[in-house]
Amino acid sequence: MSPLTDVHSHFPAAGFKGIRIFNWNPEHSSPSDGWFSAGLHPWNVENPSAGDWWKSVLSVVVEPRCLAIGETGIDRYRPIPVPLQTEWFTRHLSLARETGKPLIVHNVRGHQDLIPLLKKSPHPVVLHGFRGNESVTSQWLRLPSVWFSAGSILLRAGSDQQASFRMIPRHRLLLESDDRQTPIEETLLWLAGCRQENPILIQEQVYFNFITLFPSVVT
Repeated sequence: MSPLTDVHSHFPAAGFKGIRIFNWNPEHSSPSDGWFSAGLHPWNVENPSAGDWWKSVLSVVVEPRCLAIGETGIDRYRPIPVPLQTEWFTRHLSLARETGKPLIVHNVRGHQDLIPLLKKSPHPVVLHGFRGNESVTSQWLRLPSVWFSAGSILLRAGSDQQASFRMIPRHRLLLESDDRQTPIEETLLWLAGCRQENPILIQEQVYFNFITLFPSVVT
């Protein structure tokens, strides 16, 4: 059986029985081992240290262990000016294109801002902790280079989220732990249950999707 994969986690890989991408925070030193992503969270773009943190991001993205750029994105739930969040998102998108690395996207009520930007500049994108109704999901599905990552927050989700994840083709699904200690196996079982599919089939497909996005993990 293929190993479990965790495309976005705030916990280091130590102790995880699978392949995990640690979401590195530029406030801290570079992770000593394991795969990681690097970026400036949209919640932090107003911080006076944002410029220095960005320099730290630029210094680590050249490392082979850095598999992705982010997380970055737009969060309309936070009182941070959307134009500023958009400016930082476009910086990350440009960096992702320059490095050839996928973009990890944080999106809270920002799909109307993000989708036009990604239409103009297509690039592999992981929508981390994806939540959206069927209408929003349909809009994202029109972008062929977008993958949808299911997190444990969905364990409390209603029927609308289940319907959305039934719409998404298997070859565009991923799994994540994000900032929660919930075993990723529980999210896998939720995803398989709502789609009425075999969990082993989902695990195998998610692994294949993961190594398609990040082939260096198996080379």
